Amino acid sequence: MKFSILCSVLVLLIAYMWSIRGFFSSFLHMVCVIVAGAVAFGLWEPVSLFLLDWSPPKGILASVGGNAWAIGLAVPFVVALLITRVAMDKIAPANVHQTPLVDYIGGGACGLVSGILTVGVLAISLGSVRLGDSTVGLGYKPIWYTQERATGGGSLVYNDRLLIPADMLTARLYSHLSLAAFYSSEPLAKWHPEPHIEGPAAQITYNSGSAKNTIKPRELSLTGVYIVGSPDGTTPASQLLTDAFIPTPQKYVDINGEPVSQGMIFAVKFEMAAGAKETTGQHMISPGQLRLLVQPVDEQGNWTGEPSKNIFPLAVISQGDSADADSYGRWRFEAEGVHVSSVGGGSSTPMAAEFLVPRGYRPLALYVKNTRLEVADLVDDAPRFPAPGMRDGQIRAGTILKGAEIADLDRSRAVILEPDQVGGRSTSTVVSVTNRLGREAFQSSAKRGLLLDDEKRIVSGDGKWLPAEVGNSREISQKLKVDRFATPDGTMMVQVDVSVGSVASLLGPVGAEAGPNDPFYLFDTAGTPYQAVGYIYKDREQYAIYYYPGDPLNGTSDLSGVPSLTAVRDDQTLKLLFLVSRGVSLKGFAIGNSVVFELKEPRLLNDRQD
Repeated sequence: MKFSILCSVLVLLIAYMWSIRGFFSSFLHMVCVIVAGAVAFGLWEPVSLFLLDWSPPKGILASVGGNAWAIGLAVPFVVALLITRVAMDKIAPANVHQTPLVDYIGGGACGLVSGILTVGVLAISLGSVRLGDSTVGLGYKPIWYTQERATGGGSLVYNDRLLIPADMLTARLYSHLSLAAFYSSEPLAKWHPEPHIEGPAAQITYNSGSAKNTIKPRELSLTGVYIVGSPDGTTPASQLLTDAFIPTPQKYVDINGEPVSQGMIFAVKFEMAAGAKETTGQHMISPGQLRLLVQPVDEQGNWTGEPSKNIFPLAVISQGDSADADSYGRWRFEAEGVHVSSVGGGSSTPMAAEFLVPRGYRPLALYVKNTRLEVADLVDDAPRFPAPGMRDGQIRAGTILKGAEIADLDRSRAVILEPDQVGGRSTSTVVSVTNRLGREAFQSSAKRGLLLDDEKRIVSGDGKWLPAEVGNSREISQKLKVDRFATPDGTMMVQVDVSVGSVASLLGPVGAEAGPNDPFYLFDTAGTPYQAVGYIYKDREQYAIYYYPGDPLNGTSDLSGVPSLTAVRDDQTLKLLFLVSRGVSLKGFAIGNSVVFELKEPRLLNDRQD
């Protein structure tokens, strides 16, 4: 209500300001606002994607990524409005006075249009600002869970509306104009038919909107599609809303709150890369962050020319057991607050999002956190399950999705590690299965840029210390001591010694030839990769820790914070930190696609790490 009142006051204030300036001036300003809005929506996607791709993962500019879609609309609108206003003032420097009544009524009417469009663009922009799951924290939720929560609802439907619905009116106006006066070959009505709900929907995340609401295009890939039911959309919805895992049919309504009588389930398989992880080291997805864009089509399958439609998901299929790469579950979105997260520590996470597509619509694209994956060309040849039971059989068999594997591994220079070179807390082995710093520790008062939890475990961050500031773990009080890392649920930390004297050294045969952006991986017996998430470095002059579970290292280019390893020094020690799924069997270590070493006896990771 607060946001609604604020927007209404702004609309009326703008209308009043232009009513007293006269009809002619108000009309010219309205034209400028309309043109500026068209420019802003035309540039919205390319500017936002540019900012999203450019934004760094850490530092003061990291917030640009989470707010890219807000900045990408607001800034072009403001700039275009300033340019058109200056140009208009040059073209028509003088006002044309009408009778007072005409000036007030005409000026007020044009001012009202300007106010609605200006506030509409502002509201749509603010909806994408990463400040929680309601617009700027003021409680406005234009899209939210259905109220049938007690009976198994949880579908996302239209919810709040502003007192003066500036955002909805603005969205509909430019959507319509993109098919009319401002027509283009790729109109707004096709790719963004309802821009006023896109930001708020993506903000419906875990912990009241604190999770990531955007994903970079390079961190998302399309891996396939499939259909459940008849491709012509004639299968009764009652037959599609069942599965073998929950005995009761799923309750589902479309975005208008209406049940769907018949259609098909269209599923899109996608994969999120390591850079899309949360700070906890997990990938996380919420129902509002998955939208299937569908186009209305005629009996021949041709687009009718009407705006596209957004459909929110029924369920997501993902890995259900960190120890078994072929163990999958189907998670229904049938209650408020259902969020799906990855299990284990895999660098990438494959998922499949399922949507109930009504008859008369054709899938066009999947949006994951507002980044688009086009699927229109895959619909006709999509694999088909005539009934949900056949899909459920593949879920149980572990064949519905295929785990991400490192392809074409080069083992020509791989070293075989004997069992005694793989240890637990030992600091003398090549591979150590431990979350401890080793023998070192420091006091929590000297944590530098590290984030610590209540047990003084390192959650994330980085810092550097002088050797004198880091002491023997046994010599520091338990209440003040920082000597270990926190690891996400379902994962274990594995440390790999890549110092000069190690068989896994970065100066070895593989490391010396690796490119600066060749990632460091551990991989298990199933071929699942686990990318490095940090390091511990020490020499005579410094001790350094770097640990970001949600931002894996991309090769030696991310080791710029420490001195280069050199064979002429005997005091340098560098250990890479990995988070690996609990319960898997560790197989080897690779840089890029070249294996550095493989374990003669794969190590089952089921140790206890406190």
